[in-house]
Amino acid sequence: MNKKLFWIGSKGIEQKYSVGDNAQLLGIQKMIDKYFSDYTLIKISIADVLTILDMKVEKTDLIFIQSGGGWGDLYPAWTSRVKKIIDTYQENRLIQLPVSICYKSIVSFENDKVFFSNKPNLTILCRTENETKLLKENYNCDVQFFPDFAYYLDPTRIETERKGTLVAARSDCGSLSMNHYVVTGKLRKLLIIIRKFTGKNLTLIIEEYKYKRNTEALKEMFAKKYPGALIKDLQVSDIPITDENRTKIVFDTINRYAQFKKVVTDRYHAMVFCALTNTPVKGLPNLMPYKTHISNKVHSHTYFENFRKNFVDEFKAIKEKEVEVTKNSNVFEIIKNRRSIRSWNKKEVSTCDINKIVEMGYWSPTASNTQAITLRVVTDKKLIDKFLEISWFKQNPPDKIIVVIYDLEKPRRVNLDLNEWNTRFLWQDSAVAMITMIYAAEALGLKTCWATCSEGEAAVVSKCLNLKKTEFVPCMLLIGYSNQKVSLNSMHQGRIIRRYRLEEKTT
Repeated sequence: MNKKLFWIGSKGIEQKYSVGDNAQLLGIQKMIDKYFSDYTLIKISIADVLTILDMKVEKTDLIFIQSGGGWGDLYPAWTSRVKKIIDTYQENRLIQLPVSICYKSIVSFENDKVFFSNKPNLTILCRTENETKLLKENYNCDVQFFPDFAYYLDPTRIETERKGTLVAARSDCGSLSMNHYVVTGKLRKLLIIIRKFTGKNLTLIIEEYKYKRNTEALKEMFAKKYPGALIKDLQVSDIPITDENRTKIVFDTINRYAQFKKVVTDRYHAMVFCALTNTPVKGLPNLMPYKTHISNKVHSHTYFENFRKNFVDEFKAIKEKEVEVTKNSNVFEIIKNRRSIRSWNKKEVSTCDINKIVEMGYWSPTASNTQAITLRVVTDKKLIDKFLEISWFKQNPPDKIIVVIYDLEKPRRVNLDLNEWNTRFLWQDSAVAMITMIYAAEALGLKTCWATCSEGEAAVVSKCLNLKKTEFVPCMLLIGYSNQKVSLNSMHQGRIIRRYRLEEKTT
């Protein structure tokens, strides 16, 4: 069988000036040549990564995704393409080569926690232990520490006398020192109109001018702080890097670091090159703080020589299988460990378990014992999809939905003030039923999410279920099985319990 290894994003790097990116490329190529010679290597460029979707990919083929410094939302276009590939080839062995983590938005991070909640064939390799810990606690896929492939180069040391200090500070989107100026809003629209009439791109002119001024200011700042230092970002090549000159430029750059007594940098690969040449280095703040945490002793060969053994040969593809449910009868543990879930697998919830949960919902207390709550179990997939479409919850559907219905006729029958019931006890009774069912589901090993209904959403649900005019839908309970990994380190834990005596309140 002709086994193929797809290397996503491996081409196109030669068009860049980044020495660090090209150092990774050399290291990865060296490892593939040595340990994967029995595979047909197919390189796919950075710009055309989605072309793999049009290729013939067998389930036995490997997919490697190029390493880099922008895992998260720093480079959204690249990230969206990578996620598309991961989503499409979930049955293949996928390995994200070593990355650094950067999330600028908590929303992006929360969305990724859901996306990576059940990717059993994916391994994400992180450059530092801190990043590994971060993803391990929040993703439910294989996450492991693995050193950057630049460590695999093992350059020959050129012995030379060390002199002076080098300041190698970045001036791109990963810098915290650089105050970028980007033309946006109404000014940008005005400049676009001017461009149509004059043919001059004033937007680019303004941005380049401001960028140049900021770069000069940055150099002046470092010149004052480190008198006599060479201020040059060696990680950016003065000439384009090609297949022909890549090796020479990378190794020449590494050896240049060996010429300095000290290096000051916010460049990740500058610190790696310093580690390779035993050059003292001081890290500057970076947009990705973990990138400044370079291990003092990286036993690279131990990792690289076991790459195929650990990640390919001994990898056992984990197919979706039934999760053995550990039923929990400890109410304290159930309350502490429950978390809302927004990602579901396809395992079906048994009728027996649903009946138990609904029964507990009916046992929940109600104001004045009106028992105005009715619970309706929705199992029809089309109806479930419709309910999710009209609500705020538009992720993948759960197996079942329990709709909470409040009958406004019940309070009237016992001569209660209906207005007060509408504004107070309707919501309280519904909430008590929901929380009772949530904890019952958790005890059975099921996962849930509480979905409230606006007036418009409630009207749609009522129509679909043919409810009476007096029946109102305040909320729904989404329920099913999930492989989503959630953190138990919630903010509400650890609050101080305060007790007040009567005399304390009156003083």
